Order: sequence, then C-alpha cells, then structure tokens
Amino acid sequence: MAWDFSTEPEFQEKLDWMRRFVREEIWPLETIVDDITQEQLDRLYAPLQEEVKRRGLWAAHLPPDLGGQGFGQVKLGLMHEILGTSALAPNAFGNQAPDSGNSEILAMAGTPEQIADVIEDWFRSRAADGFNIMPPILPTGLTDFVDQVVPILQQRGLFRTEYEGKTLRENLGLERPANGFALKREAAVRESAA
Repeated sequence: MAWDFSTEPEFQEKLDWMRRFVREEIWPLETIVDDITQEQLDRLYAPLQEEVKRRGLWAAHLPPDLGGQGFGQVKLGLMHEILGTSALAPNAFGNQAPDSGNSEILAMAGTPEQIADVIEDWFRSRAADGFNIMPPILPTGLTDFVDQVVPILQQRGLFRTEYEGKTLRENLGLERPANGFALKREAAVRESAA
C-alpha cells in the first residue's frame, strides 16, 4: 500500500503561505533569540500568532469544539514538515508535533468520551495503529485513563478485554529464546565428556 500525501489545492495554498511565512518571519528570529528575553520574544510572537489565527492555521491539531482547526493527520504531517524547519515556528502556530499525538489539552481537560473519540478517530482513519499513553500526572493520570477511557474503548471494540497468552512474549507471538547460560553449560558438559 502506498501513502498519498497530496492535498487539495486550497490547503496547498496554505502550505505555500506557511513556507513563506516561516522563512520570512520566523527564521530571522533565530538570529536574535539568544540576545532577547522571553518577554521580548513573546511580544514578537504576538502579531505572528494573530496572523496565523487570521489565516485559520492556529492549533490545527485540536478539534473545532476545542478552538482548533480539526485537521487530519496527513495535513498535520505536511504542516509539521514546514514547522520543523525552525524550533521557533511551532509556537507561532500553537501546534507542536507532539500535540497531535499526546493531545495535552484533552488529557488535562477532556472528558473520557472526548479522549476515546480522538483515539477512535486516529485508529479508524489509520493514522495510528497503537498508542503510548503519557498522562500529565502519575500515577493518578494513568489510573484515570485505565478506569475511565479504557472501558469506553473496550465497548467500541478498540481495546481487548483479555489476553490469550500468559506473558507479553506470548501475546506478541514471539518464541521463547534458548537460555544462553544453559547452552554454554551443556556445551561445557559435552566438551568435558569428550
């Protein structure tokens, strides 16, 4: 199966604008960022962020009901390819690559149903085939996820309710490797008997 990363002409225009914007507005900041304070940088960011919002590209990883654009993973990937050219670019767009994976906003404020909806959307659209859960607070965040989100995912058939094997190795379908120490000992016994 081949992946198609092409996009519609309207979004391609946005990507072309992003390339110019990052090159002309963000890259120059890299030459002075070490010589200014965070407060000064924030003042420089403010009009850039307003322009990004005006263009409909702010917080692209979040769904519209949370103030974002609701772009899918392919569009986000194309955006991140451009934003990745500068460590300063993601802040101007309110969208860093991990945000679309970890979705910190949902983890902090989303309901279990909203979190399950996002996971289901990513999985069913084949944007992800698995997840690493990184709760903002441990261990309670993990407990909350297991107690509140996992049952919803199980009801939707997206998370197993039991495992067939007794070990991780068995559940991954991996054969048990030979014990290296036992093999050396058997070889030593054979050698001494010979």
